Amino acid sequence: MKQNISTLHNISRKIPKADVANACFKYIYYPKLNNSRKTEGGLRTKGKFKYSLFDKPLVTVITVVRNGQKTIENCILSVIRQKYDNIEYIIIDGDSGDNTLKIISKYRDYIDYYLSEKDSGIYEAMNKGLSLASGDYIYILNADDQITHYGLYEIFSNNNYKKADVIITSVRMIDGEKNYIVVPEAIDESVYISIPPLHPGTIYHKKVYNFLGGYSTQYKRVSDWEFFLRVYSHGKFKFEFLYVLLNNFLLTGVSSGKTKEDIDRHLHEREMVIKHFFRELSHNETNFLARVHWKSLDEIISYFSKYEEKKFSEKIVISLKKLIIKKMEEPFADERTMPYPFKKIEKKNEMIDDVRKILPLAKPPKDNCIVVCLASDENYEPHLWVTVSSLLDEVRMNVDYYIYILDGGIENKQAFYDLINKNKKIHIHFVDMKKYFISALESRHIKKAAYYRLAILYLFKNFNRVIYLDADSYVLSDIYELYNIPMQEKQIAGSRDSITFQKSLREYHIEFGDFSGTRLDYYKKYLKLSDNRIKLYFSSGVLLFNIKNINVELKKKKMEELLNRDFYCHDQDILNLLFDEKEIFVLDRKWNYFNIATALPIKDYIKKEEKLNYYDIAINPKIISYVLKPWLIQYSNSDFADLYWKKIIKSPYYNEIVKNIISQSKLESAKKAINVTETSLPLLYNFGSKIKFAIFSPKKFTKKYCYKLLNSPLRQPVRKIWYAIRFKKLK
Repeated sequence: MKQNISTLHNISRKIPKADVANACFKYIYYPKLNNSRKTEGGLRTKGKFKYSLFDKPLVTVITVVRNGQKTIENCILSVIRQKYDNIEYIIIDGDSGDNTLKIISKYRDYIDYYLSEKDSGIYEAMNKGLSLASGDYIYILNADDQITHYGLYEIFSNNNYKKADVIITSVRMIDGEKNYIVVPEAIDESVYISIPPLHPGTIYHKKVYNFLGGYSTQYKRVSDWEFFLRVYSHGKFKFEFLYVLLNNFLLTGVSSGKTKEDIDRHLHEREMVIKHFFRELSHNETNFLARVHWKSLDEIISYFSKYEEKKFSEKIVISLKKLIIKKMEEPFADERTMPYPFKKIEKKNEMIDDVRKILPLAKPPKDNCIVVCLASDENYEPHLWVTVSSLLDEVRMNVDYYIYILDGGIENKQAFYDLINKNKKIHIHFVDMKKYFISALESRHIKKAAYYRLAILYLFKNFNRVIYLDADSYVLSDIYELYNIPMQEKQIAGSRDSITFQKSLREYHIEFGDFSGTRLDYYKKYLKLSDNRIKLYFSSGVLLFNIKNINVELKKKKMEELLNRDFYCHDQDILNLLFDEKEIFVLDRKWNYFNIATALPIKDYIKKEEKLNYYDIAINPKIISYVLKPWLIQYSNSDFADLYWKKIIKSPYYNEIVKNIISQSKLESAKKAINVTETSLPLLYNFGSKIKFAIFSPKKFTKKYCYKLLNSPLRQPVRKIWYAIRFKKLK
């Protein structure tokens, strides 16, 4: 059991020395200063303590909580199940009246110290935690939040932390069904009137607290911001920005209140903080500056221009200038002259600068090998596991397979290493991509990880060939066959996208920037593709790069020009503009079959032969692209969904996927309809009685029944009959 619990390692019976002169580790046990103490406990009360090791600093995690029964257990589990194994865990409870203490007591043997008593609010509770923290580094984890499994391990297995007094990381913000990742950015003087790096993504060395003291209890909502401003303004502390996803941050805390009263209180405290740092400001000025982060560029410039003659302090002038520059660099911001007479800073495309820094990978030691590249972040990690697992199931040839995963924050890398199962012919490598393509245009389904495939020309420039697969694919054939397709002098191979065969998609109306029109108009007018080139427009889900035939430096230069623009189809448009007609080899659709056949009307095809081809391939595709995602409740019974579910149930991600399915269903009746449990395969195929009836009543085995049965557990034998019926009608 110990090996799986991060807080049960490196325990000592030696009592460490506390120092009441410091903010951190004043006490071994918190003194009973009043009569409100309900309980205390943990490893310390049993004479068990922790120390830093030479190559493994002790990290103190502090959680403050009051009436947090809904979230505290998941919070605790995220700490004690950490990959990093030198953790001291302290919980300060503010006299909870619900089941919070029962949950804490359940894990008392894994917590270093906990107590429950009345306090004046979260910042007094945080200060109590600091006074008990003996670690070199201190991280405050909200009771609503969770640390990612590999978060601390990735930070403290990297020597970069040794240079830092303040470590700033990435945070996933979760607001109901929406979530997005905030990555660390360079800090400048605008932090005084804007917002600092997120507190849940920040780790401080103990010397920062010992020098500056703890959190001010004067504020109830913004004391973490005020503390960060003290750290920044002092100027002696070193910052390290790490692109590590550390925290899943639930937007339900005190500072995240959305009522008018909550917002007004938050803004009032921001005014107080700004006034503290800029005492020369009037009430009206602090009122405006407290809200300036949420103001438009026009409003800021208009306000700032009024005070051109007023002698603000140099610090506030610089803060405003920096904020205006940031606003000007936001998408669709107005271009205008700065209101103060200082040199205009040209906007730099940091994304392109970062991409240019990508270094080529070392070529595999053997020429006779298969090279496959995939990309994913932590959101698509479960589906990536399915793709890689299906790929390995089909390996037949006695050659080495090198699988490179372009990593945008994958948390459980061990799950992928476990797939190899000591097979010396299979090699999996993770390539850290978190700091690249950060400012790339995103949409609902397309995230930054989709752009990682654009780095293939940088990473694999010394290779001969590379296969790229999307993380939502399912492989049904040995990838060796695709890798060795004869392309002659062609440079890239891909299957035609839906735009080449689907009428409704061509006629679909889109609004994108200044463009308004059909998708077909977009390809002609915005991308400026000829009719012949549109016929060759390829999907970027499955690609074969014939690197040895590509003038890599020329293509990189062209791609960097394209990265300055935004596109409706994102990275896919960029790749299509990168290669002309003579450079493209068209892959058979069997290598990139979209699982939409049963949802696609027969009349929706441009040519008859395309209909026949598409439905013929539907019987035995070689790679399936899940255009209809089985992990979304509306598509959980889509074409080939059964393959996904049979695979995901064997993965470490199964419960996570099932919970997501349940959360997508708001009605209890819908939950019952899909009959999802956490311990058995979801019974997502609701045609059981019809299957039985069809088998024993051959006369009822009609097209209608075939259509419904296609999505049943008997789909494979039924599939051929169903498509045979379609072929007959088509012919």
